[in-house]
Amino acid sequence: MKRYKVSIIIPTYNSAKYLPRAIDSCIQQTYKDFEVVIVNDGSSDNTIDVVNIYRENYDFIRLVNEENSGSVIARDTGVNNASGDFLFFMDADDVIDCDALMVLMTKVDVGDIVIGDFVIVNDNGDINRFQHTNKFRFGEDAQAMYSNYLMKSISPSLWGRLYRKSLFDYLEIDHDLSIGEDVFTNMMIVYNNPQLKVVIINKPIYHYIQHSSSMVHVRSEYNLSQRIKYVNKVITFFQKNNLIISDIVLSRFVMEEYYIYFNGGGNPAFDWSFYHMTTDTLWRWRALLLLPPWISLSLIVIKYFPSASDRLRAVLGKFKSMLG
Repeated sequence: MKRYKVSIIIPTYNSAKYLPRAIDSCIQQTYKDFEVVIVNDGSSDNTIDVVNIYRENYDFIRLVNEENSGSVIARDTGVNNASGDFLFFMDADDVIDCDALMVLMTKVDVGDIVIGDFVIVNDNGDINRFQHTNKFRFGEDAQAMYSNYLMKSISPSLWGRLYRKSLFDYLEIDHDLSIGEDVFTNMMIVYNNPQLKVVIINKPIYHYIQHSSSMVHVRSEYNLSQRIKYVNKVITFFQKNNLIISDIVLSRFVMEEYYIYFNGGGNPAFDWSFYHMTTDTLWRWRALLLLPPWISLSLIVIKYFPSASDRLRAVLGKFKSMLG
C-alpha cells in the first residue's frame, strides 16, 4: 500500500447527499501528498456508490466498510487504516479550503498538533468565524492545555487540525461516549504526551456545517444522559489521575454544560445529582461571571427556583425567536 504524508479521515453514516462536497474539497487541495480514508459506518443509503465513483478516478481515495458502530469507532477504524504520518479528521458534511493542508503543513516541523481557525455555517447560511484570539490563555504546558480545552480558548474539536499519528498510539477512548468525545480524546492525548507541542494558525481553513437535525441539537433522554456521562467522565479523569485543575475552570465547565443540558430539554428532576453538583458542590460565583449574561441569569434562576426551569426555557425560546 502506498504511503502518504497526510491521511484525511472521513467517517460517514447515511451522508451520501453531503459527501461529494466534502470529497471535492479534498481533491482540490493544493498540497498533494495525502490520501482520503472514508469509513462507511454501515450506511443504508448509496454512500458506497458515491465513493466508488470517485475511486474510479482517484487512487488516493480509499473506502473502509464496517457495521454501524457509531462515529467514535468509525474514527478509530480510520486511524487504524491510515498510512499517513499526520491525520486530519473531517465530518462527511463539512468542507475545507483548497489550501487547508498546505497551510497546516507549514508548521508540522514545530508542532505535534497544528490547529487552524474555522467558520460555522448554519442551515440559513449564516456564517460565524471562530478565531483562536485567546490562544494558550492558560499557558502551553500539559497542565494548562486541560484548561484551554475546557474553557474553549482552544477549540476542543478533532476536525480542522493536523495530528501527528503517533499521538493516537495506545489511545483508549470510551466508545460509548457520543457527546464530548472530541474534548476527552484531546485531553487523553495531552495526558499520554505531556511534552507535546500545539501550534495555532489564525487562518480559517475548515467550514463546519451546523445542521439543526444533528445529534447534539436533537432533544432526547439519550442525549441528556450522554451529556451527564461526559461531565462525570471529565471530573473522574482529573480525580483518577491526581491532576490539578483550577476550581474556577472546572466550575465554569460544569455550569456551561448544565446550561447546554437545560437548553436541550433537561431539568433538575431528570438527574438531581447533576443538578446538585452544579448548583451546590461546584457552584462558584466567580466562575458564573465568566459565562455570557443570559447563561448566568438562567443558572441563577435554576439554582433558586428549580421548579421554574420549564417556564424559563419557554421564555428563553420566545426571546431567541424575537432575536431571529
